[in-house]
Amino acid sequence: MRIDQRCSPAAEQGVARWRGRAIGPWGTAARALAGAGGIALALVVPHERPLLDLAGASSDVMGLLFGLVVVPAALTLAVRSRGRNAPRLHLGHGAACLATLLTIVAAQFYPIAVILAVAGPLVLQAILGRAGCELLAVPNLLLRRDDYLFCLPFSPIDTWEAGKPQLR
Repeated sequence: MRIDQRCSPAAEQGVARWRGRAIGPWGTAARALAGAGGIALALVVPHERPLLDLAGASSDVMGLLFGLVVVPAALTLAVRSRGRNAPRLHLGHGAACLATLLTIVAAQFYPIAVILAVAGPLVLQAILGRAGCELLAVPNLLLRRDDYLFCLPFSPIDTWEAGKPQLR
């Protein structure tokens, strides 16, 4: 099965990287702002009565633990289970829509954990200058991989920015 090549990140389209980064200043700023805003939303805004009123769902401590430790660890184990020498993942729009849908559904049950599981890696991506979906940021870093999942809000920014003429 051939994976869609049309959604490759800007760095793979033969476009010059920005000082060793796969994303440019606009992609970096967008991720940093969204990540910081998400962290603030998760920690400052009260999240009372999530769907089904599950135990610990609105707890800041449980949200921090699950969002910043358990979810990234589970994603890392899932990627690692493919094997050490598994080929690079390169998933397009369909997989991104499915990941977004699953994230939205999970946020109805554990909002703080999901917001932090998305926002924390967004800040990490901004710092490291990596493209793609934030869900793969921690597994890619820990496993030294370069797996890619199209990111609905940020990949178009990266593609637009890669097409701009670079100032030297």
